[in-house]
Amino acid sequence: MGQNASFCYNVTRGKVITIECDYPWTYTMEDLLYRSPLGAFFELVECLLLGAMWFCNIFIRRDFAEAFLSSVAVPLSLSTVLKLACFAWNILFPRDELRGWIINILYSVTVTSAQLTLMQGLPAYLYMSMKMATSRKQDYGITTWLPYAFFMLLSFPLSGVVYLMAEPIYSKVALIAIIAIYLVSAVVILIMLGLCLAAFICFSGSNREMDMLDPVVYDGRSRLGWAVLYALLIPISAAGSIFCLVSLAYFINDTSDYEVLSNEMATRVWSFFFGPIFLLLTFLILPSYRDVLLCGCKFRKFTKKVTIAELAAPHNPQVFSTSNSASPIQPIHIINDTPQKKRNREAAKKYRDKKDNLISQLREQNETLMALLKQKEGEIQQLREEKEFQWCQCLMTQSRVVQMSGNNTTDPIANLPLESFGVGPSEEANPSEQHY
Repeated sequence: MGQNASFCYNVTRGKVITIECDYPWTYTMEDLLYRSPLGAFFELVECLLLGAMWFCNIFIRRDFAEAFLSSVAVPLSLSTVLKLACFAWNILFPRDELRGWIINILYSVTVTSAQLTLMQGLPAYLYMSMKMATSRKQDYGITTWLPYAFFMLLSFPLSGVVYLMAEPIYSKVALIAIIAIYLVSAVVILIMLGLCLAAFICFSGSNREMDMLDPVVYDGRSRLGWAVLYALLIPISAAGSIFCLVSLAYFINDTSDYEVLSNEMATRVWSFFFGPIFLLLTFLILPSYRDVLLCGCKFRKFTKKVTIAELAAPHNPQVFSTSNSASPIQPIHIINDTPQKKRNREAAKKYRDKKDNLISQLREQNETLMALLKQKEGEIQQLREEKEFQWCQCLMTQSRVVQMSGNNTTDPIANLPLESFGVGPSEEANPSEQHY
């Protein structure tokens, strides 16, 4: 029985030679993911999520999370395009293995670069989150993008040497360098997680100056908690591929084609799921992308906290207090001021003054109308009393005339009740005096 470069064996039974194949589960799964409608569906989901990430980057402003994830999204976008090319090539030219192999190698280089950039950038992302949560300041600029750009540019040549070099000695050295970077990144991530948790606990009740107009700084402490959760879960997306690289460097026999090909199929299977898992965890955990994807609902809540009065009166120390403790309120001034922010505050102040003037005019008009109403009510009451007095005088005059004529049956007052004169039934002392 002889072994060829695939998973099939030549079996000799007498004079008959047959071929028997023993495919591992990774080979079957790789064929299902890269050459079936199920794999095309997952690839469509990845394309939609990746497009949503680039769309969110348009609306994210002054956020170091954008710099970190953009450095990962660049090689991930290239790997997604090459993955689509793998699908198309396997459908259109299933027998052209040479060019298909080139596309597969380039795909492996780009997806490994994305994973390597992710693991290198996580410590820097945790450090920036902790610094912003403790100092309540964000020094956003070219220095924010430089470390992530360096990690991305370092990942491409290392991955390229592993997959493209024909000499095993060079690819072995690059493979060991990648594993060393993974190991160092894991140790630094664990240290940074401990520091971030300590900072989150120790600085939870502190009161510091901050830029109230920047939601990234305003929600810095909550974003630190989300960053810790993200750093704990996001390595899951690349764990399978990292394990395959470690196995290839230390546990795989290079002379065994079976082991090498099995490891390659396993690497392709785990690399296929890296993009969707990474993008889903990013949108579910990180506030920067989750809020933009949810139509800015969190930003509308932020604008309710930072009201027009806070924007228009930065000189008032009481306005910018965010502490709920009983300690004395410390003034929090606006930092990182820009001409655009000044114009926004001036416009808000003009709007507030205009609103206050309108309210004052309406209040004065209301007081004038109330005074006029009271005056009219007094005049109406006075006219009513005068009419009642004249009516009573008229009745008394007619009653006297009737009494003087001696005909009491036609007396106009005799049949009127006492209530007409403001006298109750209990006040009747003498019936003969009720006419007067």
